[in-house]
Order: sequence, then structure tokens, then C-alpha cells
Amino acid sequence: SIPCGRDDCPDGVQAVEDAIYNWLVVAMNDTTGRRVDDAIIYGHPQATGGAIKRATIYGKLTREQIYDTTKVGGLRAMGYSETLAQAKEILALMGLDYVDILLVHYPKSSAGSSSDPYCNTTDSIRYNERECRLSTWHAMVELY
Repeated sequence: SIPCGRDDCPDGVQAVEDAIYNWLVVAMNDTTGRRVDDAIIYGHPQATGGAIKRATIYGKLTREQIYDTTKVGGLRAMGYSETLAQAKEILALMGLDYVDILLVHYPKSSAGSSSDPYCNTTDSIRYNERECRLSTWHAMVELY
């Protein structure tokens, strides 16, 4: 996949979009696949979505030729409602109808407050890491 994560991408949405687009269309002009790995915490879902749309609009690739992986969680709250909301936000930010795979970025809720009591790390009595992951998983199953 494209080597551009949180800290090693060019500055600015357009520069990142251009880098991803060029990688999709030019550098990967073979049959090994075009995989894009993204997450909201990387700070460029708009650029990733823009590059994917550009590549398909200009007829360089079909959407089916691009495999997009993105993630929920990370530095954001986990839990059922939060996972559903993050998935919706990801699609809106990327401007896409779907992603090919949605992963849990980091399987421990580290963001503090969550509407899911098992995922609310500020409540040491009710917080339960196992139950939090299970709640997040239920949302992922619903999204599928």
C-alpha cells in the first residue's frame, strides 16, 4: 500500500491527494493491486477519497481495482454507537459509497468518554476492555 501514514505525507490535502493519485495511477500501473491504507487519525481521509474518485472519474482505474482499507478507533472513542458514527464519518469525509475493509485501529479504547459504559475509560468501575471490544465488534458486524 502507499507509504504515507500519519507523519510521512506531504503537507496539505491537495498535496496528499496528488501523491495518492499518482501512486494509484502511475506507480502501480501493473497487476499487483492498488491498496490504500488510511485512518481518520492519519489526517487525510478527504485526500484519499479524492484520489480514489479522481482515478475512477478520469477512467484510469475502476473502483473495483482499488482496495481501500481504513480504520475506526485509534485515538477515538470505541463502542457500538461510536463505531457506527465513525464509519459514517469516514464515508462522508472520503466522499465514497463504501470502503473495502474497515478495521479497528487499536483494540483498546483510549479516548476517554464514550456513550458505551464499557468503553468509557473515565469510569474505572464500569470500564471493561473485553466488553468494549465486543460492543465495537457488534457494530462492525452490523456495518457489514
